[in-house]
Parts: sequence; C-alpha cells; structure tokens
Amino acid sequence: MDKRGNITYSQLASFSLIQGYDIDESGRALKPGEKKQPFEPLTAGLRILPYSMISINAEAEWDHYKDDFTYADIAVKLGVQRKNGLKDIYRLDYVYNDTGNKGLGYYVNINLAKGFSVGANLRRDVDQGYNVEQSYWVDYGSKCWGIRLGMQQYDEESRVMLGFRLFGFSE
Repeated sequence: MDKRGNITYSQLASFSLIQGYDIDESGRALKPGEKKQPFEPLTAGLRILPYSMISINAEAEWDHYKDDFTYADIAVKLGVQRKNGLKDIYRLDYVYNDTGNKGLGYYVNINLAKGFSVGANLRRDVDQGYNVEQSYWVDYGSKCWGIRLGMQQYDEESRVMLGFRLFGFSE
C-alpha cells in the first residue's frame, strides 16, 4: 500500500522463452548427407526487479544442433533518482558467445547541475585483454532540446561526435 492507503502493484520478475522455427528450412530439399535444421536457438530471458532502483537482466541462447549455449548476457543496472525526474544510470554487464568472445562492460551516465550530464561506456574483450569500444560524452539538456559532445574509440577507429536531440514530439 502507498501512503494514502491505495493498493499498489509492481512487477518483481519476468521470464520469456522463445523458440523460432524456420519454415523455409523445413521445406528445403536436402543434399546427400545434409540434415535439416529448422529450429532457431532457444532463447530464454529473465528480468528481476528486486527494488525500484535495481534491475538484473539475463539472456541465454541454446543451440539444439550444437547441444550447447551459443550466447549469454547478464547485466545489473542501478538507476538513482535525482531531482527534476532525472536518473543517474550505472550498468555492468558480461557477454559470452560461442565464437570465443567474452566481454565485460560498463555504462555510466551521471547528471550534474543546470542540465549537464557526463557519461562513459566501455566494452572489453576479457580473453584478448583489450578494449573493444570506449566512449565518453558530455550532455546538455533543456526542456525541449539537448546536445551531446562525445568521443568514441571502436577497435582502432576513433571519432568525435556532436549530436542534437529534440524532445516532446512523441506526445
């Protein structure tokens, strides 16, 4: 119940299970020695919201034909409410795929005073020991528009960006 005695509800968790089936693959003519593989990997997702500020997301894919996991991702996100409806975001995630990549990453966006915020994002290949992607930015947002100045490094490529946003068109 809330402070006024009204009954309130919140979602604690959600679970999804998705199984794709390729109709074209199931009807395809086979060459000698070939087997049909119409089933896409089974995808399971779990989202847990133990507290309004914290969310834990996990997703995994199971390949029926390889008899193994081909993808897994787990992320923990903390959203800290600030005044004026703003929210600081802190996220940490781990990604695995069967091509041999294991990645660890973080995302941070912190609201400062007078409409300014700063942020950083990093994705690191754990096995190879190098940063796949890193970016940093400074944002300014008013009631109806915003601007972002940022820098991004992706593998060996670097770029500087300047972006503009307009708010309020979706209402």
